[in-house]
Amino acid sequence: MFFDAAKQGHNEWWRYLLGVILVIGAYVVGQFPLLGAMVWFGEKTLGRIPDQDTLSSLDFRTLGMDQNIGFLFMMLIFVFALAGLWMVIRVVHGRTLFSLVGSASSFRWGRYLFGLGIWFLMGLFAEALNFFMEPELY
Repeated sequence: MFFDAAKQGHNEWWRYLLGVILVIGAYVVGQFPLLGAMVWFGEKTLGRIPDQDTLSSLDFRTLGMDQNIGFLFMMLIFVFALAGLWMVIRVVHGRTLFSLVGSASSFRWGRYLFGLGIWFLMGLFAEALNFFMEPELY
């Protein structure tokens, strides 16, 4: 059953501590591409390295950077964090990602698609309700 899956893998306390440190480290490392891109675009546009206020504002237009590129670099942070989480689950704990989701040996696509459909219908209902309540926003 599902609770028996908690006994799989390596579950010593220090592995959890190491896991937290590694995931936070991956998150921090994922910020370096964003910082590098902001400094590079800032030097190219402003002719100097941007100061801390400019960098912390995350206004990509002042750096001459397209907002979509800035968004891409911001999302890259979470890719690094997710890769760190996968590494901790696989290497440190010796488990698979599917073993965290459920007790079945394979992924149940039918259940996944059913849940996705329910969320889609709830979102569609909420959006339709908002459309009829405030049509001037659309």
